[in-house]
Amino acid sequence: YHCSKKYNPVCKQPYVTEKSLMEQFDQILGTLTIPQDFINWTLQRLREQNEQEIQNRDSINNNLQITLNSVTGRLNKFIAFFKAQGIENVSLIGREHLVKYQDAVMAENKSVLTKRDELMAIALFFKFLETYEYIKENPALVIDVPKKPFHLPRDILGEHEIAYLLRLPDQHDLIGVRDF
Repeated sequence: YHCSKKYNPVCKQPYVTEKSLMEQFDQILGTLTIPQDFINWTLQRLREQNEQEIQNRDSINNNLQITLNSVTGRLNKFIAFFKAQGIENVSLIGREHLVKYQDAVMAENKSVLTKRDELMAIALFFKFLETYEYIKENPALVIDVPKKPFHLPRDILGEHEIAYLLRLPDQHDLIGVRDF
């Protein structure tokens, strides 16, 4: 290492070896001390963060296990449906079979979200089979997965509050007419 002569073009400082620099750093760092209170505080924070990370990881693992069990149950129901019809091989399931399965799911007395999740699991299963070339063509493209229902918030404003808001704009000036 040497002077770049950026600030003093006539600098006469000699080169410094890396070993010499490391010795100087070691000497300076050797004079520093870290208070025990700070060390204890830091270790406590690290333990707390570690505990939080363990809890987060456990929560994620539990959620993944619940999802896996749910999807496995949906696929088992799907397989049982076709076994009852004498179809033992997934590659023999065609579009017409999936339409019948979709009709059966939609006829069940379940929420739209449950029906959606069941049909989505099947659609993704067939997409997986096609992606990894277990089947040549994805017959599940005919499945019409219901959209997630959208509900407007209820009871946000009462009738009197709505009427009050509608009376606020001054209809005698242009901005009030625009806002009305």
